Amino acid sequence: MGNILDVNFGLVFWTLLNFLIFFLLLWKFGTKPIANGLKAREDSIRSNIDGAAKANEEATKLLNESQSKISQAQSEANEIIQSGKKQVEVIISKAKEEAEIVKSQKIKDAVKEIEISKENAINELRSEVADLVIVATEKVLDEKIDKNKDSKLIESAIANFDKFNNN
Repeated sequence: MGNILDVNFGLVFWTLLNFLIFFLLLWKFGTKPIANGLKAREDSIRSNIDGAAKANEEATKLLNESQSKISQAQSEANEIIQSGKKQVEVIISKAKEEAEIVKSQKIKDAVKEIEISKENAINELRSEVADLVIVATEKVLDEKIDKNKDSKLIESAIANFDKFNNN
């Protein structure tokens, strides 16, 4: 055995010859399959990148459409809310108007009822006054007076008295 730094030219020759044969065989039989494999891998990666780009474009498009639809739905919802508010205001306004009409009608009816009650009370008072005048007159004159005839006379006197007081 020799020194580690000694070169054995026979070993170098056979090593180079083996490497050259291996390289030629590899190139002859392995270049096409390796190149085809690399080409297929490159095509696969390229198609994946293209697919990802298309998917990204579609996702962006769908996102934009979704945002557009959301904003449109929000504007429609706002319009519906505004319309509802306007309808509520109209209904409240109509209800107030109807309440005013009913209130006004009730007041008119109450005034009418008061007038009727007043007229009835005045007529009843007139009748009572007429009866009292007749009774008082009977007592004063101490004789019986014709009630119907005297009642008409007193009614006309009271009516003239009312006209005199109203003027």
